[in-house]
Amino acid sequence: MLFISKNYSYFVSLNSAGHTTIGANSRIFTLSEGQTILNFPEGFGLPLQSNQRLNMVSQVLNHKEKDINVKSRHHVRLSYFKDSELKEPLHALYQQSVFVTKQISGPAGSYGLPQLCLDHHLDSHQIKGEQAQHDCSVDIQLEDYDPYKDEYGRRYTGHWRLPFGNERLNTDVTKMLNLEKDSRIHMISVHLHPFAKAFSLWDTTADSMLYAAEIFPKEDGFGFDSIGVYKSTTGIPVYKDHRYVLVSEYDCSDSTFSHTAMAVMYLFLSE
Repeated sequence: MLFISKNYSYFVSLNSAGHTTIGANSRIFTLSEGQTILNFPEGFGLPLQSNQRLNMVSQVLNHKEKDINVKSRHHVRLSYFKDSELKEPLHALYQQSVFVTKQISGPAGSYGLPQLCLDHHLDSHQIKGEQAQHDCSVDIQLEDYDPYKDEYGRRYTGHWRLPFGNERLNTDVTKMLNLEKDSRIHMISVHLHPFAKAFSLWDTTADSMLYAAEIFPKEDGFGFDSIGVYKSTTGIPVYKDHRYVLVSEYDCSDSTFSHTAMAVMYLFLSE
């Protein structure tokens, strides 16, 4: 996996409007197995200052080799345009990552669900409990939001150990997406680990699937031949008053080695 990010100090001032939430990061883009080329839709770009410092970080993950001693080299090409070279201005995008989390400790129930609601339902997407006049709404203020813990003692991780067999996880990413206004998603890249079978983004307010990643695993299941990248000049509309959920599905067929999972979508939205 490889990612290129902005210098942190500049990132803080650049995002004073608050595009990026806790748990996200300052990455401009991420390349990983199955997605080694990213190109923005024609007419779109991600603005940077000409003196902006960039950091590049690369990682190599050994999936199954017991004894390995090799050298690796990453070669990356980054293309850009100067403002003075453009005949027409580009449509500015910003990147917001959203990711699946898995509960690792704490009481049962969905993220942010009060304990008194557990006798009524375990679905944080419902507005009220089954009993009349019983309010079980989940309302977390953005300044209090942390995807790795809630106020009721639940703890979560975005990088977990896979069980043998099938695993399906749902994560509400509305706060993580942090929409300040209605917008459109013009590009989506993803980061997944081996044995990923499906990964999708849902608008639960409209009860519709917005995007499902096209995943083409290697024949032995260890890694990917390719993973599709979504690109569109029209884009996918998203609304600040809707709720959004990520759904990941893994099916680990290897019990010999211990495997880990992540499920991240990097959304490039209109400024």
